Amino acid sequence: MKYLEAIKLADNVEGSLIELGFGRGKNLTEFISFMNNNDTPKRNIRLYDSFEGYNEPSTEDEKAFVKGGHKRPIQPAMDIRHTIKKEVKLVKGYVEDSLKEPYASKEKIAVIHTDLVSYSSTLFSLSTLHTKLNIGGVIIATGYSEYKGVKLAIDEFLDEYKKEYILKYDKNIGVLIKRQYINVPTKINKDRNKISW
Repeated sequence: MKYLEAIKLADNVEGSLIELGFGRGKNLTEFISFMNNNDTPKRNIRLYDSFEGYNEPSTEDEKAFVKGGHKRPIQPAMDIRHTIKKEVKLVKGYVEDSLKEPYASKEKIAVIHTDLVSYSSTLFSLSTLHTKLNIGGVIIATGYSEYKGVKLAIDEFLDEYKKEYILKYDKNIGVLIKRQYINVPTKINKDRNKISW
């Protein structure tokens, strides 16, 4: 599944775009180009990155990276704010710290893009933010099949919330689509063919 195809799944969903892990900014630059070309709606953006490189890997990550690897300067993220006429808010720090407080914006979320490589960061982020994701919204996970910790975190998240999400993946991108789930209690009468709602 291509990024445009994935992000367009949420075209009719109101809310912002959350970018978890900026790196060199390649993915977010692509998403902004989709918005600026009117391929998909323009959205406010919340960008989270430590700009200090990867955090400490856990045993689930199976030594896929080293602490401090992939450290990038903050300036390209600061500059990206000038490429779209929407609000772009930059939050510096590891997501385990920067997302500790409840998601502050009253604005709901339509798209979450995670380009995190660690098990703990991925699971923490999804568990923290998914309640703010609107029905029909999408979580786009880069590295789903590349990093074992990321795949494990997403699979564990889906185990817990399998009634609320559908997973589609292709090559290195996993896409979770939030669907509406209503738990309707049923009571079976003596006549098993009749169900009371």
